Amino acid sequence: MNHSPDIHARLTPAMRLLVERMAQAPYPPMHTLTAQQAKAAYAKSIGVLDVKPELARVEEVRIPARDGHALPARLVAPSTDTGLPVLLYTHGGGFTIGSIESHDTFCRVLSATSGAAVLSLDYRLAPEWRFPTAVHDAWDALHWLAGEGGRALGLDTTRIAVGGDSAGGTLAAVSAVHARDAGLKLALQLLIYPGTTDHQDTDSHALFAHGPVLDKALIDWFFHHYIDSVDRSDWRFAPLKAPTSIAWPRLGGPGRMRPAGGRGRGLRRQAARRRRAGRSGDLPRRGARLHHHGPRHCRGAAAAPGCGGGAAAGLWTASTMIPGCGSGLARDRALP
Repeated sequence: MNHSPDIHARLTPAMRLLVERMAQAPYPPMHTLTAQQAKAAYAKSIGVLDVKPELARVEEVRIPARDGHALPARLVAPSTDTGLPVLLYTHGGGFTIGSIESHDTFCRVLSATSGAAVLSLDYRLAPEWRFPTAVHDAWDALHWLAGEGGRALGLDTTRIAVGGDSAGGTLAAVSAVHARDAGLKLALQLLIYPGTTDHQDTDSHALFAHGPVLDKALIDWFFHHYIDSVDRSDWRFAPLKAPTSIAWPRLGGPGRMRPAGGRGRGLRRQAARRRRAGRSGDLPRRGARLHHHGPRHCRGAAAAPGCGGGAAAGLWTASTMIPGCGSGLARDRALP
């Protein structure tokens, strides 16, 4: 692993030890493997030392995609009560590796510590399924969950959140924009180091080109399998480029519009400045802002997961500026 001493020194002692052990492991770099070899190697490496919380409800689910494919998903919940809020979670793995199993412990921990249900989605992976299949799968799952699927599972379809890590964070952010445009109100986004820009040309990509863990060679390998170069400007791959024509409801009254001036206009200017600067392109390495999803950051969704005792209460997450969607960055905005 060829990262600089300066980067290595920034790590905590525990993380430094973990990175060193990973570097010493007798495994070939993932980017030297075929996609199938990488999937198999990753599957073998997960969960070896995991201690999974025991939950009252663990249910295997099938979600219909637009092309008739049945998407596997797993619902976990700390109780069998009906009416729980729910987080739709899409796992990371560069759109190429990862699964329900790879993120099972994490999703169980989220559920156990929050009191909310978590629905973990096995969206289809590259290279067998290239862009935009994963995007379609994530949105189809959210649309289903907000309707007949969520009702059939006994969940509160008025309190739905989307979340994911890395590539899964990208899919969650894109689904949130789809939800905004469809008039589907979400409680919040839980985005953990999501990819949000179309090319690896930010300062942090240069700084971390040789790792640790995720380096340029591996990112190139993931994207080679997932998407054609000509499609990388599509906002569904780079959600920071999503259309920004939105309505800004006034707090305290649904359907009442905020005047052209004031906080709504200021937030639009802030979002535009951040897009021009590319500061949110590869959170959290550059331009990251950590937001605590507690009561003061969720005024319009106090009973929603992550807000004041709901899902992931007290959890710090990296959130992107996705216009119109309830992230901690714009804590008093509501969906149009």
